[in-house]
Amino acid sequence: MKNAGKWLLYSTYIMAVAVFFIYYLFPSDAVKKQIEFHLNRANPKLNIMVDNIRPAFPIGLKLYNVSLYHLYDLLIEAEQINITYGFLSFFRPKTTLFFKSGAYEGILKGRADITADKLMINADLSGIMTKDISVLQDLFNRKISGMLSGKITYSGNRKFAGTANAKLNLSDCEVEVLTPLFNLESFTFDSVEANAVMDNRKFQIKQCVVRGRQIDGNISGFIDIEDPVNKSVLNLTAKIKPHPLFLADLRKAFPVDLLFKKRQNKNGFPVRLSGTLDEPVFSLD
Repeated sequence: MKNAGKWLLYSTYIMAVAVFFIYYLFPSDAVKKQIEFHLNRANPKLNIMVDNIRPAFPIGLKLYNVSLYHLYDLLIEAEQINITYGFLSFFRPKTTLFFKSGAYEGILKGRADITADKLMINADLSGIMTKDISVLQDLFNRKISGMLSGKITYSGNRKFAGTANAKLNLSDCEVEVLTPLFNLESFTFDSVEANAVMDNRKFQIKQCVVRGRQIDGNISGFIDIEDPVNKSVLNLTAKIKPHPLFLADLRKAFPVDLLFKKRQNKNGFPVRLSGTLDEPVFSLD
């Protein structure tokens, strides 16, 4: 009995020492280079920057101060990302990683499958606050606030920029109007539900349903992605249905009945969006 207790004490001591040296002598720089190498090999247009990496138990990593870029465009920033390895990854050429991160006051979690020349990602978002996402504000050149949730899938390789599918919901949303429109400095929406696909350099909005406090609407069409991204070309159509109170306010300053009478139906009136992301042009279709 005494020997058993002694061996248990020794085993505990050895494990504690092993954990200590694994953690404090962990080759963070070497692991960072491996992560950068494998991600860039799967898709050369994706780059990751990590300040520090520590082991996580039983089998995983903790990445601190992470920035993920597509070329020079920042996609996401996170203070910490927890990554665990799929057990079968040690016996197959495909590496499977499960990740979870607190980002922009919400949660980003999902799975990545990496082979020699292909990257597949499935991600779920919840409670993401868009006001904190600088890349989004810079992209549209205006303040956009709201809580984002939904699902994103991505598949790409070295020769193909990749295809991304997104089903997203933005609630309690407010969008700044750079040039005051109808005496409004911003539009507020209870929800914005979008179903979109990005294939190579073309972004397709299959459907975007807007339910707002001033207007409701439905948007679809294409955005041709350019460099820089804020110069991307818009080719979108929409059906806009103003709320009665909003129309009443408009009538005080504009001849809206003459403007909308011939175009409006029970689903609203058609609008076309052209121009670029940073300088959109609205016109009655």
